[in-house]
Amino acid sequence: MGEAKRRRSIDPAFGRVKRGLIITCPIEVLPNGFSIKNTEIDPYELRHALLFWDRLVYPTNNLVHIASSPDLEFLESAKILERPRYSFASATNAEPLIKSQLLAFRDRDGQSKEVWDICQNSAVLIQGAGEVIARDAGLQLELLNVIPIPEKDVPLTKSLSSNGSETMNFLL
Repeated sequence: MGEAKRRRSIDPAFGRVKRGLIITCPIEVLPNGFSIKNTEIDPYELRHALLFWDRLVYPTNNLVHIASSPDLEFLESAKILERPRYSFASATNAEPLIKSQLLAFRDRDGQSKEVWDICQNSAVLIQGAGEVIARDAGLQLELLNVIPIPEKDVPLTKSLSSNGSETMNFLL
């Protein structure tokens, strides 16, 4: 058996472009700046992202660090989520989160066999992005309630049923 045929038999995504998403916690715009609305990625939003993207990146930085939830820790161990760390001399409000997300996008955008997007949960990200994001023209399309998204309490891991057979949960 040839190498490509062997890899295709063990990896259903072999040869297909990998899709990645840069995520962040919710950021709220205020009259005098912006703030972190919630320090966790919403579990429902996480499951939504996992339906459409192969890899996730949730950057961190030296000024504002948000710890991983059990779901994020599992995704890190499964090599689906990456948490790169960026360093900044100084920043105000939620600026380090926004800059980290933009740098993570810049580092990954354009890699061969990969297409990256940014999950934008407020207009704050685009305001300071400048040319970092807009290299090529693009179209944004938002599909609401098109397919059912697993609820936030659906486990991401494999589990065993009472008779010892494997049952498949949301992710694996």
